[in-house]
Amino acid sequence: EAIGPLWKGKRFPMTACVSGWVMLRREPAVIPDIYQDPRVPVDAYRPTFVKSMAMVPIRSESPIGAIGNYWAHPRQPSVDEIALLQALADTTSVAIENVQMVESLERRVQERTGELREANAGLETFSYSVAHDLRAPLRAISGYGGLLSDHHSEQLGPEGRSFVERICKSARRMESLIDDLLRLAHVARSEVQHRPVDLSQLAQEIVGVLREQSPRPGLTVRIASGLKIDGDLGLLRVVLENLLSNAWKFTARRPDGLIDFSGAPTGDGQLVCQD
Repeated sequence: EAIGPLWKGKRFPMTACVSGWVMLRREPAVIPDIYQDPRVPVDAYRPTFVKSMAMVPIRSESPIGAIGNYWAHPRQPSVDEIALLQALADTTSVAIENVQMVESLERRVQERTGELREANAGLETFSYSVAHDLRAPLRAISGYGGLLSDHHSEQLGPEGRSFVERICKSARRMESLIDDLLRLAHVARSEVQHRPVDLSQLAQEIVGVLREQSPRPGLTVRIASGLKIDGDLGLLRVVLENLLSNAWKFTARRPDGLIDFSGAPTGDGQLVCQD
């Protein structure tokens, strides 16, 4: 509340702020008293509550940002606190790299669309490549999340523990998506696993995750009840996640947005759903 209104939208040179110092030096900055440290642009901090800080780089090699703690009184953080802050920064780095990797993979999909249409073998090769690229950062996310939960639960507090649980839950969800992606590559060779699927419940679960990740107070979501079909649960989840996440994203600028997921039977007994 003290910093946001002052700095929001403003830019600082890398050479004139502590974050920049940390990124350029690739090392933490521990500042017990900001008014006694020449690295701090004190005029920018004077209207705020900040009296001391600790800042660490996000990724030691080729930093892409910095993350830190501010205190309202002079304070010397402990070695364990700095280690915890660095662990959070490392986890953030893995998450950002994962997003960049996914964006890179999406570009690869567009470039190879023609090849994938010509041969199922191309799809299978691509899917294995994606799975291999994503599993490594996922293991790091799960590992750091487990370490934070097991060894720093008390320091994290309720909100921090909630964040860590969300990180671990998302990592597990992505593991499931990778498995579904691999099964999708085998669709041409193997049977889709048909079983009863409650699309209404599935859509509710996906919307629940979207609300957690990107709250939208003004958005109305209507999901019809009783939409049950026979199909492959994993593949249907992928389809609904794409449809609903796109709807969530493209209604972001509308204060009175509405997402309506419903279905109606056709003359031959089929169920047609629309979003």
